[in-house]
Amino acid sequence: MMLALCLASLTAHQLFVMPSTFYVSNGERITVGLHNGDSFPDSEGPPALERLRDVTLHTAKLQYNVTNLHVDGNRVIGEARIPVKGTLVIGARTIPNFIELSADAFEKYLKDEGMPQVVEWRKQNGESAKAGRELYSKYVKALVRAGSGDETYARPLGFTIELVAEKDPYSLKVGEQLPVRLLWRGKPAAGVMVESARAGASGPAESQMVGRTDADGRVQVFLSAPGKWRLNAIAIERCVDSQKADWESFWASLTFEIR
Repeated sequence: MMLALCLASLTAHQLFVMPSTFYVSNGERITVGLHNGDSFPDSEGPPALERLRDVTLHTAKLQYNVTNLHVDGNRVIGEARIPVKGTLVIGARTIPNFIELSADAFEKYLKDEGMPQVVEWRKQNGESAKAGRELYSKYVKALVRAGSGDETYARPLGFTIELVAEKDPYSLKVGEQLPVRLLWRGKPAAGVMVESARAGASGPAESQMVGRTDADGRVQVFLSAPGKWRLNAIAIERCVDSQKADWESFWASLTFEIR
């Protein structure tokens, strides 16, 4: 049973896609960066290569693998050739990873990440003094624009959890709203807090709470300024296989650029 759909707070260790450019040309080869950490748009440390399930580029009709994945300093990078014009999607998934925290550390993590439902469940079920055993996996996407756009941006990739833009951000201007839908196992995820981070040409990245998704899993993102943008959210529930873990969390992020 789902117990919480919650915000990934400012202290969460986010995984996100950062291409070398969000505005690309047909036939261009770009670098696809996988960044890890909270210093958007920079990376604080590379994600583990062995936990990357796949990294792919999606057009309206075809899917391509991002190639030559390797660690490059604080990030993982790969290469992709832009095969067609349109608004394309780069996606990456990790395999579930296990972590165990002491009871105090787990409670702090739950509170820091805005998961009071889990804290209350543990209290009511006599688990407040129990260590936190958790599986987590991450599902990240980026939108890039190659010339004229198409509707690929709105097509779900079939990830366990994903943020789906319902308008092409590259057709929007500063001051407009970007409607976004959160899907979890293919269904709208209601009541989920979504966070945004924006990095402009200078100065530190700005992070803020966007709001909670409505009954249809939708939220409106106000595009307050130009720059690189990241949206993220997290869901957590009791793990189906209690031998593996007590809890399982699912992380989603979406990156794009507004000019």
